[in-house]
Amino acid sequence: NTENTPQKFLLDFLQEYFNHLMQHSRRPSYVAKPKPFHIVVNGLAGSGKSYVISIIEKMIQEYCISESATVSRPRKNLGLLKMVHTGKAALNIHGSTIHSALEIGPDGNASPNKINSFKLYTLRNRLNGLLLII
Repeated sequence: NTENTPQKFLLDFLQEYFNHLMQHSRRPSYVAKPKPFHIVVNGLAGSGKSYVISIIEKMIQEYCISESATVSRPRKNLGLLKMVHTGKAALNIHGSTIHSALEIGPDGNASPNKINSFKLYTLRNRLNGLLLII
């Protein structure tokens, strides 16, 4: 493990969150679903953002495999959507830009009234079943 202290704190937090989520999946009547959380991954170049994101992705994959074995229903998209500001960053983490992930046009228009039904259907499918957005 080459995580620094903030990275280790985040990964420990996520492991505990996924453990709680798994307990909820197994016994939803007895274990409350954990509340959503908000964390922003940022830092200087070379600080390990992509590394942490790759570890989080592996954690989610492991969780989804365990979850589907428990509840007999696979989760779409492995429960993860990786969005970043720039195209270069999107390539680094094998994700999407925020604009392309959310179907926001170059003019900044994301009004649901102006999105055609196919794009809206695609967007709903992309967001359905997500556990985490990075």
